[in-house]
Amino acid sequence: MLPENIGLMVGLKDDNQAAIIERVLKGQSLQDNLIDLSTYWKIKVWFNKPTEIRTPPTWINKVVTEDGWTSKTRKYVNVKTEHVIAKFFRSVSSGNFCYMTKRTNRRGYIFPSLESVVKYEIVQDTRDDEFKSYEKFAAKFDRRFITDSQIQGLWNSKSAQHGGRYSPSDFHKIGPKGKRVLNQFLQLFVDINTEGSCYFEQTYKGQTTKTLSQRLGSYHHFGRDITIAHTLGLPRVSYSSEYHNCGNGRYGLLANKNEFLWMEDD
Repeated sequence: MLPENIGLMVGLKDDNQAAIIERVLKGQSLQDNLIDLSTYWKIKVWFNKPTEIRTPPTWINKVVTEDGWTSKTRKYVNVKTEHVIAKFFRSVSSGNFCYMTKRTNRRGYIFPSLESVVKYEIVQDTRDDEFKSYEKFAAKFDRRFITDSQIQGLWNSKSAQHGGRYSPSDFHKIGPKGKRVLNQFLQLFVDINTEGSCYFEQTYKGQTTKTLSQRLGSYHHFGRDITIAHTLGLPRVSYSSEYHNCGNGRYGLLANKNEFLWMEDD
């Protein structure tokens, strides 16, 4: 079964996306098509009957009580004959065919039934999500945190996460906790070419490095450990948002006082 709008995707400039479209056209299973296509696009799926699909939680039934308190409940499930799915994958541990409610999730849910799918299509992002010039890309960076040559290298490379050039959506907002860490970092940091008094020296396998690092841990299940660091001699400042005491999360480069450039998830 091919997506309804597959013809609109022929001739894509991105080599990785074009390779996926070619595989779909040559003939794959429906499951493989959905997994491959959702690497880059959300997928709208139609079922032959109303089907329950998990969704990102939304607040519903907002009620203001007499004493001024607001009471709300959260909705996690939709039952419809059509759904937009963020991403599909095959579970490594169980082999089940699963889906995610958000592309950034680290867990998913078992897909109800491939046999009940009657058609599907690729959801095309109509946002203008590309930089028109190197100058516009470079303008996103504060030169205290990165060198011009490093910026040029990023412009010439492709994202390890989506295979395309870095785009505006790869710049993620720094949250309140990240801002607290950044404010602490900036009290000690001058720029990537200046060694301040608070750089910590350490030797590992005969190599000595000097690093300035600020970290704010989280002490509850849903929190993140935020770390901003610079190692003297490196042309950028790193930014990480990890699950508490896990060593896994999202990693990137500090771009400016409000954003970091997303480089990797693990």
